[in-house]
Amino acid sequence: MLRRIVRAGVRAVAGGGDPWGTHSREGKIIRTFTQDTGLRIPPAPSPEADRKLLRATGRSVIGVDPEQSAAGGLG
Repeated sequence: MLRRIVRAGVRAVAGGGDPWGTHSREGKIIRTFTQDTGLRIPPAPSPEADRKLLRATGRSVIGVDPEQSAAGGLG
């Protein structure tokens, strides 16, 4: 089903139209949503420490408590 929708969208654009589901208005902002976060984190002194630093940073970004994540399987 997804492939059929994509093919139909490609054909619509090739024919000068808009794909199904796009409702943009001239001069209006198209709102989008994402969950990506970019952070500058200097590397830790060792690969093991770096792995721990990245894991701790990721948990802090999403608000996971390390005590609960160890019990809940996010380790």
